[in-house]
Amino acid sequence: MISVNGGEEVNAKTIKNSADSNIFEAVFDIALPNGEIAKMFSSTTQKHLVYNGRDVVTGEEYTVAPIPAWTWVFVVLYAINFFVFLGGALGGVVNLFAILFTVQIATRSKKSTGVKILLNVLLFVGVVILSLVIASLFLGIRG
Repeated sequence: MISVNGGEEVNAKTIKNSADSNIFEAVFDIALPNGEIAKMFSSTTQKHLVYNGRDVVTGEEYTVAPIPAWTWVFVVLYAINFFVFLGGALGGVVNLFAILFTVQIATRSKKSTGVKILLNVLLFVGVVILSLVIASLFLGIRG
């Protein structure tokens, strides 16, 4: 349920996604009692309520985050990791969360592009190591 400034509570599931939504961030238009619109940005890791283009909690400007093209390279690498090292439900969860963190770093970090790419490379290396450790544990148990 969502209520803005003591207004009528609205079930978030009944609000349709705004045209601003993308594959990683859903945007919902919330009508306010004064006739204006607030937007709720919702990703798997964060939710932001925005009024007049500003996050109501931080006061900073907030818009739908564009996903840099280089991010898709990491998405493909995580898909390869899933099929090569650690598949199944556990591999799916590990790689899905890694993809979500990759997109979060790429779109919401205030760091330079080079630092964002470096952080994502380190994240990918960590996920591959984790996948190898988990896969070897499963092989040790089976074998």
